[in-house]
Amino acid sequence: MAEKKILVISDDHGNVGTILQVIEKESPIDILVHCGDSQEDLYSFLDDGSFTLIAVRGNMDYYPYSELMVLDVGKCTLMACHGHKLGVKYTNENLILSAMEHKADIVLFGHTHMSEEFFHGRTLFFNPGSIAYPKSGGKGTYGIIYMDEEGGHYRTKIKTMDQE
Repeated sequence: MAEKKILVISDDHGNVGTILQVIEKESPIDILVHCGDSQEDLYSFLDDGSFTLIAVRGNMDYYPYSELMVLDVGKCTLMACHGHKLGVKYTNENLILSAMEHKADIVLFGHTHMSEEFFHGRTLFFNPGSIAYPKSGGKGTYGIIYMDEEGGHYRTKIKTMDQE
């Protein structure tokens, strides 16, 4: 059975070159989820039909993206948001409540510029960190989710920009 490859990025703050670099490095991909703070009109230069693009608005974005999106991938429900309006820099409580409200299996978020993944119950919370400006000051990070075609099984990986 073939797998879907989902590239998850966040917080590039207008560093388009970094976005293009990671897409080239990880291609082919099936879905790109940008968790906000791009500051660019991603659909104007990334929506070429080679993958599904999902972009949500962060606190530094001025394009009319949704602040939260829910997407079904097979049997799996993904929820994507930036997280700033849910207070993710201070607590995950509101993020967890929103995930429960949307019956999300996987929650993708950003804003903290720190990669992390954790479970609350059966829900995976996945923050790829910042692709260009990580809080640690090291290399930028992004995430990959490999999912079976039905969305019932998946595995995740956080990668640095210099990692193969």
